[in-house]
Amino acid sequence: MLTLLAAVGFAADPFVRWPDHTDRDGWGFGYGISVSDVDGDGWTDVAVPYSRAVWLNDAAGGWNLVTVPQVGLVFQYGASLGDYDGDGLPDWSTEPRGGAAKLLHNEGGGAFSELPVESFPVIGSQSAETNGWADVDGDGRIDLFVPAYYG
Repeated sequence: MLTLLAAVGFAADPFVRWPDHTDRDGWGFGYGISVSDVDGDGWTDVAVPYSRAVWLNDAAGGWNLVTVPQVGLVFQYGASLGDYDGDGLPDWSTEPRGGAAKLLHNEGGGAFSELPVESFPVIGSQSAETNGWADVDGDGRIDLFVPAYYG
């Protein structure tokens, strides 16, 4: 996909020129990455949940690694980024295996803090996968869909 974008004129975007990190230790092991402008600088960044990594695009063809704090004791399968509080920075919804979903508030500069359970009600300790953000009810505020495995 990145090769296709470069071919049609987007080659100047450092995201399109992402280095070839074919070994998983190069950029972090992950199943469900998410892309968004994490630090609000106008450039596409990459969140890799399993390795708790955020790669911040430096707009000059380079990437700066920021490590996100451990969230609970479970395997974080995926990441979904959406700005739930309207501050212009996408927040991180986790997609755990064997634990409850968590929501991390984006503090800026690639730093995240876990919201207390009272702020983000969770349902039991079910595994979740493929969270999605959208304004489902048309009220102008972003909503979060958290599908969970039954049982």
